[in-house]
Amino acid sequence: MARDIPLQLRLRRLRRVLLALVNPRFGLAILMSGIFWIGVTLDRNPTTMVTIPGNIAVDPVGVADGLVLVSDVQPIQVSVRGPSESLNVLTTRDFVARVDLTGFDDGLHLLPVSVETADPRVEIQKVTPEEISIQLDSRIVLAVPVRLILRGEPAEGFRTDDVIYEPQAVEILGAETAVRQVSALQADVELTGVNATVSRQVSGIPVNDSGEEVQGVQAATRLIDVVVPVNPVTVRKTVPVRAQVVGVPSAGNLANRYDITPSSIEIEGSPGAVESVDQILIEPVDIGGATEDVSADVNLIVPEGITLIRGSLEVSVNINLTAIDGTASFVVGVMIADVADGLIPSVSTASMQVVLVGSAERLAALEIGDIRAEVSMAGRTVGTHEVRPVILSPVDTELQSVAPETVVVTLEAEIIPEDTPTPTPTPRPTATPVPTAAPVISDDEAAPPGVTFPPTPAPGVTPSATATPVLLPTRTPTPEPTPTLTPATEPTASPTPTPTPTGSPP
Repeated sequence: MARDIPLQLRLRRLRRVLLALVNPRFGLAILMSGIFWIGVTLDRNPTTMVTIPGNIAVDPVGVADGLVLVSDVQPIQVSVRGPSESLNVLTTRDFVARVDLTGFDDGLHLLPVSVETADPRVEIQKVTPEEISIQLDSRIVLAVPVRLILRGEPAEGFRTDDVIYEPQAVEILGAETAVRQVSALQADVELTGVNATVSRQVSGIPVNDSGEEVQGVQAATRLIDVVVPVNPVTVRKTVPVRAQVVGVPSAGNLANRYDITPSSIEIEGSPGAVESVDQILIEPVDIGGATEDVSADVNLIVPEGITLIRGSLEVSVNINLTAIDGTASFVVGVMIADVADGLIPSVSTASMQVVLVGSAERLAALEIGDIRAEVSMAGRTVGTHEVRPVILSPVDTELQSVAPETVVVTLEAEIIPEDTPTPTPTPRPTATPVPTAAPVISDDEAAPPGVTFPPTPAPGVTPSATATPVLLPTRTPTPEPTPTLTPATEPTASPTPTPTPTGSPP
């Protein structure tokens, strides 16, 4: 009973409140208060409509397997309505735009765009455009080659060799119409001014036949590892191989042919180094005391800066010996000819030792006058000249050696005293050699095939005892008239002719 009393009191109080609300005056006061509050709220946060600045990306959804979009989806713009405090903070990131491609096959489709926003107080009023075109195509994968474009030139004196790169082909995937336009994955490699091998990683782009980039496709990889060898510029040339033979074969034998295999070889090097090489010599082959043909495998002597294209330095040489009847040695005076007027010659060696090969009877019949050592000074002026004499010998003999090989001739100007009248020069007879003799090969004449003459020693240098004898051809001399010269103040003597030995020109 004690607990029921408070409950009854409460019910009575509630009844009194409800009766008060039913009072017209009190209810009107409450209604006016609510209207006033709504008016103040709307005045502070009015409802407006705006267009969101910027483009909103549209996400395609529901694309079937095996299909891809041919191109990018067109973006949209939206106009919205809502409270100012909500609209003022909206950006394109607050909206989600979608186009549903569920159930659509390849081809061109015009589809509506749906837009949503996270703020429930914001209403989407307008979407521009409301529908967009979507092109679907079959998805394919196609392998295309990698193409490298070398840009620029290496530093002067350098060249590029074959480029090494990996991968050499790349898979392109995407819409069939776009993938089939791709002809290669192309990358550029810059080489301007480089002087060493280039090794780097470059990025390629899919291009069509015209070299233009194809959009809307993907490459399995765009990174290409590239190595471009950069080496000094070289040239190649084929030059003959020449033999070097030292020593004298046994008595009664003569080396008359040299066979070298290979007879020529291809060399490589810088342009200047290759240009200076006219032949490649082999190591000297000694035939001293040989009684039969000499065969040997010897190495080539390769000049510095030169590389052989073939791998081996070794060549084969065969020296053929021919039996001869005998040899004879003669001491021959050196004859100076063709001295210009006003010059006085002097020679370092008045005589030379000449060794001839021939039959015993012919050698025994030879006289000193049958052999001549002639030094022509034609075209030479005042000074010291090292000259190789021309040895004239009978045609039925053969010159084996001559020592020394060269002589030094000094030409000095003739001094005329100032107080002495200038004498009238006496005509000097000119010796005219008959072209029936074969001269010793001079410095300016070519060596026989396969033979290289050792270098001529400088003036004042004694030739080495191991110097290679020079094998010289012979010819039958026709002695020229021997002039007898007299001083200019005396009568001129007539030249006394010397009998001409018999023999036929070669």
